[in-house]
Amino acid sequence: MNTSSALRALSLALIFPAAALAEEHEDSEMIEAGRAVYNDTCAGYCHGRDGTAGGQAGTFHGQGLNKDDIRDTIREGIPGTAMPPWEGTLSDQEIEQVTVYLASLQEAEGVVRTEVSDELPEDELTVCLPPDRPPYSMDEESGRERPGLEAEIAEAVLEGAGLEYRIAYTNASHDPGLYACDIYMGQARPAEPQRLGDRFYTRAYYGSGYLLAMPEETGGTGVAVEAASLAERFVEERNLPPALYSSQSAVLQALVEGEVEGGLVRLPELAWHLNEESEPGIQADLAAEPDRDARWNAAIQVHRPAGALEAALNEAISELLENGGIEDVFEDYGLPYHTPFRQTRRD
Repeated sequence: MNTSSALRALSLALIFPAAALAEEHEDSEMIEAGRAVYNDTCAGYCHGRDGTAGGQAGTFHGQGLNKDDIRDTIREGIPGTAMPPWEGTLSDQEIEQVTVYLASLQEAEGVVRTEVSDELPEDELTVCLPPDRPPYSMDEESGRERPGLEAEIAEAVLEGAGLEYRIAYTNASHDPGLYACDIYMGQARPAEPQRLGDRFYTRAYYGSGYLLAMPEETGGTGVAVEAASLAERFVEERNLPPALYSSQSAVLQALVEGEVEGGLVRLPELAWHLNEESEPGIQADLAAEPDRDARWNAAIQVHRPAGALEAALNEAISELLENGGIEDVFEDYGLPYHTPFRQTRRD
């Protein structure tokens, strides 16, 4: 080896370890920065400090999630759930930092895998629903004669699967008792069944989304949307001026009072309002199908071993979809029904 070649080899030997160390240092800084952003925004009753389980959400440790899915979920949120889109709230750099941090928790060692059992549970399953969220769920104290759309679908599915259950009306954001819940209804997921870490999701049993509603009389401007929701992102992408409100009920009230030119309302709440109010104050085409970018599917989230239970629930849902049982529940509540969508924003 001549002197030039030797020097070249020595240079490469020195440069590449240094580059690797620099990259490792950079990744470490990104992880720590992401951890700090995460703990300032996602801890507490959501996902827990440092990604441990908290409230309704599960742990991030060892779930086997890939970086692209993590990034997309942070940006877009999960429609129909408490998970909001963080794009616009967090900077692109902060989103990437959180993505890198959560990706660092997905090491193969210690992966949290979905348990599998060939036996159906013999004990009582606890189904958790909010106490008063018309038309989805309504406890007796709300003064409603019926338990709610999701409560009746839960009863039909679990009875069809031959399982013992009880309905627990409880608030996800304030009640630590949620740790004892086995089943959550109406979770926004793809149409097909999924297993994810320490839980599994059934096949979807209906499709939902946002529809445009217009006030009968208006003097306001902007499109009313729930803050940090899919609806907010939807109108911004179309260069429409969003008018932000704290909840769906506040959006409906703004429409009734003519504070805005229009608003995006979740389909079941919109139909419920139009059916229940003698003078609804708003107009909407309930026969319209929600835009692909403003719709999602509802599935059941289960915190029990998969396998036999998973098969029984999916079989019961399939039978109800085939015989029109779930559509009948919607009809009983005066709500339009959509079969699960094959294409949504994330497809």
